[in-house]
Amino acid sequence: MAHKRIRYYDIINVHPTPFSEKDTELIRKAFVYGANRHKGQVRHSGEPYFSHPVAVAGILSEMDLDSETIVAAILHDVIEDTAHSPEELKKIQEEIREYFGETVLAIVLGVTKISKFKENISREERETEYYRNMILGMVRDPRVILVKIADRLHNMRTLFYVPSEEKRKRIAKETLEIYAPLAHRLGIGKIKAELEDLSFRYLYPEEYNKIEEKLLKRKEELEYQLKKMEEKVKKVLKENGIEVKIKSRIKKPYSIYKKIKDKGVTIDEIFDLLALRVITKTEKECSEVATIIKKFWVHIPTRYRDFISNPKPNNYRAIHLTIIENSRPFEIQIRSKEMDIIAEKGIAAHYYYKDGKVDNENIKRSILFLRDAIESGPTKEVVNKLKDELKQEFITVITPKGDFITIPKDFTVLDFAYLIHTKLGHHFKRALVNNSVVKANWVLKDWDYVKIESDPEEKPKKEWLHFVKSHKARVNIRDYLNKIKDEERVEIGRKLIEIFLKKTNIGMKSFVKRLEESDFFKEKGLTSIEDFYKKISTGAIKINEKLFYDLFPEKKKKRKKGFTLPVIGNLKKAKSTDERIKIYPDNKVVFLGKCCNPIKGEPIIGYLTKDNIIKVHSQSCRLLKKEVLNPSRIIELDWDKDYNEKFVVKLKIISADVFGVLFKISSVFHEEKINILKLNSNSDNTGNAVINIKFYVNDIFQLNKIIKSIGKIKEVIVVERIR
Repeated sequence: MAHKRIRYYDIINVHPTPFSEKDTELIRKAFVYGANRHKGQVRHSGEPYFSHPVAVAGILSEMDLDSETIVAAILHDVIEDTAHSPEELKKIQEEIREYFGETVLAIVLGVTKISKFKENISREERETEYYRNMILGMVRDPRVILVKIADRLHNMRTLFYVPSEEKRKRIAKETLEIYAPLAHRLGIGKIKAELEDLSFRYLYPEEYNKIEEKLLKRKEELEYQLKKMEEKVKKVLKENGIEVKIKSRIKKPYSIYKKIKDKGVTIDEIFDLLALRVITKTEKECSEVATIIKKFWVHIPTRYRDFISNPKPNNYRAIHLTIIENSRPFEIQIRSKEMDIIAEKGIAAHYYYKDGKVDNENIKRSILFLRDAIESGPTKEVVNKLKDELKQEFITVITPKGDFITIPKDFTVLDFAYLIHTKLGHHFKRALVNNSVVKANWVLKDWDYVKIESDPEEKPKKEWLHFVKSHKARVNIRDYLNKIKDEERVEIGRKLIEIFLKKTNIGMKSFVKRLEESDFFKEKGLTSIEDFYKKISTGAIKINEKLFYDLFPEKKKKRKKGFTLPVIGNLKKAKSTDERIKIYPDNKVVFLGKCCNPIKGEPIIGYLTKDNIIKVHSQSCRLLKKEVLNPSRIIELDWDKDYNEKFVVKLKIISADVFGVLFKISSVFHEEKINILKLNSNSDNTGNAVINIKFYVNDIFQLNKIIKSIGKIKEVIVVERIR
């Protein structure tokens, strides 16, 4: 079988805008390099493998993309398919960087399965790594996804050569679930429709053949009706002074299948089976054409859609109306020339190649939503999260400046505030939706008018985590709350050091100076004095005499009588050198503070009351932070290894209110062999479930394990200990 000759100027000639000599030479150079690298490789069809990257480059050239994208398309399989060792892989990367530049290499790496030489890695892990790499590459440069979509389109066009039916179906399923929705999200309508039809053919061959057979039988009649209608519309518009270009189409098989399946109709009952696309010179002429058509034909009012005034989330703009001619419905799509280009090319029509930016805010957000989806949740769920995100419906809201902002359907006004700017979210005070005041958890609807009011005094609240939907909002709120928590830890650690130093007659400045001059920071892996205070507050670094004398050895000889930590009542003294007092179960003069309910294993301090009773407090106790406790009465304590009492703990869990979540949470306790003392659940005003659980634990380590396991449950939003 003779194959078509592969020529580089087939790529050049289909480009709508002539390339410069420099660009042409770069493409020719890439063609030669790619041909040499792929030499001897063949496809399932028997064609030289290099015919594939050339075809991919041709698809992108037809879309009027820049030379760097075309070059990356020519080279997109070079790293993955021609490197036979890690050393050769590195060499090829260096060659691409040297010959074609850093940008081309970045695009190629974005579409490359870089886990090729990794051993002991499952197919699922390779797939996860690949999609993560692809989406993150797309965030850096959207041309990554354009190359990948074009690559998938050509593979689908030649899928019938793949001998394995199972593999054909797997590729078609992946295309229908990921690549067609990606093309739709990015507004590339023409490619999206072709990917859907090609996938449909392999996934549902019986349904595809039935629809194709019905269309084939009526093809001549339908084409005649379209041609006749096209001439009539063009004549009417010309008589009214408007010159237009008209394209006609019969609805695609997959779209027909979806309409039959979703609406329960027959082919003859589909209103947009036949459609005319009327392309005007200007946007103003679109509404004029719509007015003329409604004047000359009966139209169905409920099927009138103005996507020019109200663009679709992927920036699709047109006027749609359905008219009746000889008892047959025709859909009329009215677009300007510019709108038609955007509808077919999507993101490729919005791209500024010189500075590497996308010239459309909604397209930018669509890309960032995809990034957020793969970055939230466990790594192993990347593929499923990507599929879920691509199924996400979008709405449009209007800002006080008159901007149209595309957001996911379930966004609250607080999610919207964080989408606009992190500071706007952090200082959210209230929102006005359609001029009515609403709370932060208000869910927005299509075409809502939204105004966010902020106040510098307002700060993020833990409760916000109960209802925000977006990854960005959740991450920013958590980061802020963690920062506040870190600041509290720093303050508690500093106070503990101050209490310790009061027993030594050493000033805080002298202590910090000596600490920073020593090797202590390096030994402990500390980066700052704040880091030191945090470690003190969490118990990661112990406060004791050893710490003091290591820093001030000269003081050891001048040890003051009052420096030794006291031994109170009938407590037993530890045998360690620092004379640390330990808690024993039979010690009746020691009580656990109810203010913080300390648990064995977490850092503690003792407080000697006026009645000579020692109250045990967590080092993070709010009483210590508020300076309620007298520093002179604070003593050093630790847990005895024989202290085996059980501790009562309460947890508050916020989760999605869905079936099965309580079973998943209960399973965590079952695995740890822990009996739940009390459990109650109710719904909050955001529709989430609020679950309170009371139970016994052995120590802080067991509690932390339980909290971590519950936090991994995908339905769980927040899990926190209630003291």
